[in-house]
Amino acid sequence: MGYKDFCKNSQNNINKNSEINNKKIEEIYNKYSGKSEDELMGELYDTIKKQKLDGTFDKGNLEGMLQKLSPYLSLEQNNKIKEILNKIN
Repeated sequence: MGYKDFCKNSQNNINKNSEINNKKIEEIYNKYSGKSEDELMGELYDTIKKQKLDGTFDKGNLEGMLQKLSPYLSLEQNNKIKEILNKIN
């Protein structure tokens, strides 16, 4: 395989991965978009409880992800996230 073919294959893989990611995002959005804040919080706490029981919960990883999202959120949203993180200790 030459360089040109490599680049073409790489671009095709990137496009496929983008399509898959976009579909996953859309599925997640559709799953949660109609839920109230209480329903969302309940699901969040249930998921955290399950992850803690099976040993897959990583608060540091969660905090890191939220820190990356922080600049895109309002002050109110950031405060809400901090409140949630304090509750899940």
